[in-house]
Amino acid sequence: MHFAYDLRIYEGPEMPEVSSLVFRFLSDAVRDRGFDPESVLDGLPIQTDQLHNLRQRYAWDDFVEVLERVKPIVGGNAQLETLGALHFESPYFEFLSRIGRMFLSARDLYWLGTIWHGRALFMIIDDKFEDLDDGMVRVTLEIPKDYRPSEAFFHLVRGTIRSGPRIFGQGDSVVDLEFSERKAVYTIKPPPSQKVWTRFARASRAVFASKSVIDELSQQQSELQLSYRDLRTANRQVAAQARFLEIINQFGQELSRKTELEDLGQTIVDLLRTRFTFRGICIVLGNGEDEPFSMLRYDGELGPGEPNHYSFVAGARVVGKMHIWDPEPLEDERSLDLVDGLIPWISVALANARSFRAIRDVAAVLETRVDERTGELRSTNERLREEIRQREASQKQLIASERLASIGTLAAGIAHEINNPVGSILAFAEYANASQDDPEGAGIVNQALQDIMRESKRCGRIVRSVLQFARDERTEKWVEDLNTIVERTVQLADSYARERQSTIRLELHPDAIWASINPIEIEQAMVNLIRNALEAAPSQVEITVRTEIERKTARLSVTDNGRGIGDDDLARIFDPFYSTHRGSGGTGLGLSIVHGIVEDHGGKISVRSEEKLGTTIQIDLPLDQPPMEHVDA
Repeated sequence: MHFAYDLRIYEGPEMPEVSSLVFRFLSDAVRDRGFDPESVLDGLPIQTDQLHNLRQRYAWDDFVEVLERVKPIVGGNAQLETLGALHFESPYFEFLSRIGRMFLSARDLYWLGTIWHGRALFMIIDDKFEDLDDGMVRVTLEIPKDYRPSEAFFHLVRGTIRSGPRIFGQGDSVVDLEFSERKAVYTIKPPPSQKVWTRFARASRAVFASKSVIDELSQQQSELQLSYRDLRTANRQVAAQARFLEIINQFGQELSRKTELEDLGQTIVDLLRTRFTFRGICIVLGNGEDEPFSMLRYDGELGPGEPNHYSFVAGARVVGKMHIWDPEPLEDERSLDLVDGLIPWISVALANARSFRAIRDVAAVLETRVDERTGELRSTNERLREEIRQREASQKQLIASERLASIGTLAAGIAHEINNPVGSILAFAEYANASQDDPEGAGIVNQALQDIMRESKRCGRIVRSVLQFARDERTEKWVEDLNTIVERTVQLADSYARERQSTIRLELHPDAIWASINPIEIEQAMVNLIRNALEAAPSQVEITVRTEIERKTARLSVTDNGRGIGDDDLARIFDPFYSTHRGSGGTGLGLSIVHGIVEDHGGKISVRSEEKLGTTIQIDLPLDQPPMEHVDA
């Protein structure tokens, strides 16, 4: 199994590996050539005011970038060597020049520069110092593979190495350079030492034991560099771990977006086959115990040989397994770590997808049941609508029958209503006939004819009213005396009351009560109220029918001493077909019809009742002016 994903060791900010002295040296060189130092630092995290801080350090890659910007300014690699030769002319080396003239040789300078000064300037560089024959030395420098290579750096160092002996007042060394992309080997032939100074230097080193001091400094510098490299290694490990977790998180997010098991299985295979060179992958669902295994997805060659086995566990329950066949033994243990890191994400994703599938299956079953139930409800609704249509037709027939029955009940009243105008017509006709020989007969006949016409029209209104009432049409209204209508209604209902061993007492207002009404409808309303009152108790009901004038309102009321009406029934007594005594044949239409008649007359109806004490139903109608024939002259 080969890990093929781009897992870089370190992708975060570079560690500070290069001393600010180097950047200051390059900055001064740019300024000396008439250029603005900021031009080579543009876009880099380097502040010019910090370059004099000896503790300040910057990243190696930033140093290489600055060096590449400086190279064309100074004129290429050859001029970089010339620039490097100026390194030891810095005031920083003035003290070393004085001490070195007494104690050090050119060989010591290169040895010290390699193990101490060079490491202090460039902490990432791997270096090596070797003594050769004939007083020659070799210095090897190598840039680690995780850092940016730089040919310009090797040329800059060559100039520095060549001019090193100048601090002792000697000539330049001869430096042979062999380099590749990241490695440079410097073979150095130092200039001849001055014999007097050489002897003096050797004597001085023996006296002052400078060699032991340098060895101590070298040891400390080596330990410092080892500590730095340990720190760099730890930093690389942390960065690699961070990148590892980032990959795991990316994979996890990609998996979490899949809710279909088939899509999820394909995504898992695609991810693993893209990142690894597996020979074959097989993913199954189930645990092999209470849930048999079922194939989800496979790819590649499933064999031969024993595969690597992985179990997917979610909520302490095995939800599936994965088998992977490798082409060859692992070369990178981090690849195995990555697969192990993905297993929990795959487990959760599989569990979620299985839950989504279960929810969808349940939803499909519920949807089917809802469709079936909806069909049943539609069928039931159609049946109910048909039953309602039939009931409405029956109700209309029942209402029509109730109206026809009311006409029968009011037949005597209707006959009386018609008999009065017919009698008047006959009397007026006879009077006109008898007055033909009278000198003023023409006037009498003319008046009689007008009276006959008026009474004929009255007969027509009565007949139309009866027809309109029977047909449930809006009826015609005219001004009549309510006392007369109420009195006639009581006469009509008196025989029915006596049959039930009950009595009706009539209390009429002393004066006529004029209102614009339809007499047939008002009589029907009063008959229904009286019948309801008579049926409020089995027998011996006392009923009081009363007429009053309250301000500008004509009031009719029917009071009984029957059983009374409970609060629950009281709220519904005007609803069609609602009756409190259906057992005795009640249709529940009486009070509903009364309510409709009163509203059609612009009046109001109200009920007061107490159980076991009785009920009063009151009708208020607007008063009107009496007709002209009843106005006193």
